[in-house]
Amino acid sequence: MTGAAARLAEVLAALGEGSAFGRGPAPARAGGPHPVPGTAGSARTDAPDVVELLDALLLAAARNATTPTVPERAGRGISGAKPGGTPGKASRRAPEKDAAPGEEPAAPPAQDTAGADVWLEQPGSTHSVPGLRHSAGRVDALPDARGIGRALRPLRYRRPSATRHHLDVDATVDHFTQTGLLVPQLAATPESWLEAVVVLDRGTAMTVWDAPVRRLVTVLRDLGAFRDVRLWHLEHPPGRPPQLLDHRGRVLDPELGTRLLRQPANRLLLVISDCAAPAWREPTLWQALHAWGSTAPMALINPLPTRLWRHSGLDLPRTTVVAPAPAATGLRLGWRRPRLLQVTPETRPWVPLPVLPLEAERVEAWARALMRMDPEGCEAVLVPATGRVPRRRAHTHTAPRPEPQVADRAQAFLRDASPSAIRLAVAAAPLDAFTIPVLDVLRERVVPEAGLTDTAEFLTAGMLTVNRNGGGSDPLYRFRPQAADVLLKRLSREQLWETHIAFSEHLEAKLQSPHGIRTVLSDPRKGDGVPVGLRPIARAVGATARLLGVEEELSEQRPGAVVELTLTGHEWGIKSLAYSPDGTRLATSSRDSTLRIWDTRTGECVIRLRHHVGPVYDVAYSPDGAHIATAGDDRTLRIWNADSGALRAELTGHTGAIWFVFYSPDGTRIATVESYGTVRIWNADTNDCVLTLDGDESRSSMYAAACSLDGVLATVDSRQSVLLRNLSTGEVRTTLEGGTRDIRTIAFSPDNTQLTTVGDDGTAEVLDASTGAVIHRLTGGVGTVGYSPDGARIATAGSKTVRIWDAITGDCVYTMAEYATVLAAVAFSPDGTRIATAGNDGEAYVRAVPSARR
Repeated sequence: MTGAAARLAEVLAALGEGSAFGRGPAPARAGGPHPVPGTAGSARTDAPDVVELLDALLLAAARNATTPTVPERAGRGISGAKPGGTPGKASRRAPEKDAAPGEEPAAPPAQDTAGADVWLEQPGSTHSVPGLRHSAGRVDALPDARGIGRALRPLRYRRPSATRHHLDVDATVDHFTQTGLLVPQLAATPESWLEAVVVLDRGTAMTVWDAPVRRLVTVLRDLGAFRDVRLWHLEHPPGRPPQLLDHRGRVLDPELGTRLLRQPANRLLLVISDCAAPAWREPTLWQALHAWGSTAPMALINPLPTRLWRHSGLDLPRTTVVAPAPAATGLRLGWRRPRLLQVTPETRPWVPLPVLPLEAERVEAWARALMRMDPEGCEAVLVPATGRVPRRRAHTHTAPRPEPQVADRAQAFLRDASPSAIRLAVAAAPLDAFTIPVLDVLRERVVPEAGLTDTAEFLTAGMLTVNRNGGGSDPLYRFRPQAADVLLKRLSREQLWETHIAFSEHLEAKLQSPHGIRTVLSDPRKGDGVPVGLRPIARAVGATARLLGVEEELSEQRPGAVVELTLTGHEWGIKSLAYSPDGTRLATSSRDSTLRIWDTRTGECVIRLRHHVGPVYDVAYSPDGAHIATAGDDRTLRIWNADSGALRAELTGHTGAIWFVFYSPDGTRIATVESYGTVRIWNADTNDCVLTLDGDESRSSMYAAACSLDGVLATVDSRQSVLLRNLSTGEVRTTLEGGTRDIRTIAFSPDNTQLTTVGDDGTAEVLDASTGAVIHRLTGGVGTVGYSPDGARIATAGSKTVRIWDAITGDCVYTMAEYATVLAAVAFSPDGTRIATAGNDGEAYVRAVPSARR
């Protein structure tokens, strides 16, 4: 390596340690960036070349890799945590959905700020906040664009050119060996034969597909299979027939007349429409498609789910088609005649039109059938020469059906829609308004299995209103109040956090883009208010906020405790954790269906168990440490030998996912609480269910439960009152009246005199366990809570920060450094000297607990 590269490596390593991108504080902005030696703006003349620059980057990376870091990775959401009433256990709350952990970023800066709230800009809104306008990057508008590109590979059909030739070396050599004459032999050059024309329907409901279609056009061009790729538009002027516009915006034919009905045989037409516009129920458009398909290969791409096609203009006879030759026209396609198809002279000839959603699997089936003559064929509809199928008989006039209420539509959506569409709608329910790019972020980070058909099913369910001028260039969608009420009943606190965290992480991943999502970063120092929505959609952590221009807040910063152990191995987010009674083991349960038991002295995973089907939501040690109980999404309770990992028992009986599991103080009883609040008490020796307490049917989920050291089970009813029950008999001892907030987490103090509840407002209230009187209020984005074994301290976590409070005075005595992920669980070790935390990045951390304020 040259001296110039080594000197540059030193500068890059220093920048990596001292900039906002590395581990140190951000450089001052006032003086501007300092020139790097050997680069533009420096007095050096021996500037390194490209090779030296690459060497310098490798050396800088190696030097930075040797610097001690805190490997904390960003996750997606927060999950249920375990109760702090028992030493070594974390506080509990309902589980949530999360995603696979991402790549490991650099450690957080030693000094950081609280960050800034991120709002969606809404021009014309009556609500405004002072802040900076910002444009965040967008996600790929076309889900699985790579998969669709691979599915289209059969379209790479080449034919010998009639005008272009190249030297055929093999033929030239053969001719020379046969004749002895060196005469160049030419061969026709293979070239792309097809050209593609994408016709985008611009009906009222189709404007949301502009970005995915543009992305599809890019995929087609990158495929290298076509001589040319053009995008045409099918417009629907009010009171006039549809118009076809070419890629330059020129009207090709005002009435789609016969001049444009014949297409070249090498032109592949891809018509993208939901067939929902009124013109699709008339024969004109279908007659045009009939003529196009007669002379050229064509397909209709419908973004709606297949089961909704019959409710649109696409209510034509369906069949399966096969191609006799590559790129065969519609008239040449072979098709199976439906049994009830009525063929009359005026409907002949019928032209099969392949129809497919924009999904990789269906696209591949069509491409293989069209270009490779796959005998399995693909799905199609039959278009008659008349455009529409003639009615068999006149229908008698019937009174129109009443328009369904919005609440009924929402209920029908929850009943009939696909699971991915339902999850996407529930995830978007907390947003008072959103744009399609915002919904794309939710789809990518919260519901990655959802596709365009799920998005279309949600947007067309009749639960939204749209303002095409309220979100800048993107239409602004709002939930109808009745629909929002229905969906919010399905929303848990954890899903709310998941939505919030999805945008926060997206902002970190795609910091800025010229034509992105228009947001506002709150900054009280800015005097002018910017119109925004009613609630923030994300939060930018300190480093991200500084990079975007939000000045650092002047507040006392305290260093975090040293990470002693980093427990890595889970593939998905950790849902709960529990210390063994002697503190030598730490058990973690995860959404990856596994339970891992770690040695707290070495950090080694000594036991890995994978028997549950689905997420393992909770884990608990028996008081003697001999057994471990786990509960999960598969509705089973499993008892394990804590030393060997052998399965001792599998208990069934719950009808819903089990979110909480507790041992009684004497170890003779096990309590399980399912998602709808049903409580079952089990005999730990015989494994029999000795008591069942039915849940509150008016609640959609049981959000919080906890167990004290004296055998009191605490649950929350629909009025947000805390019910204290005898764990053995189920008898209600005391009812602590609830307030206006929804309780999401409960934790008992070890002496059972205090009960801490965490609400959906991010605050914790320390209550007198006998009277319910509020003793202290703890703030700071609290999501989970745990008590130290002596009951003197309370640990709160949830907003990427762990705070330790004095349980007597309610003062915050210590604030750990900001984590790189929102924390899901926190627990003190049985001796109170260590604190374990876990989040949805799939890792757990053990830190030394400070003994005094710092």
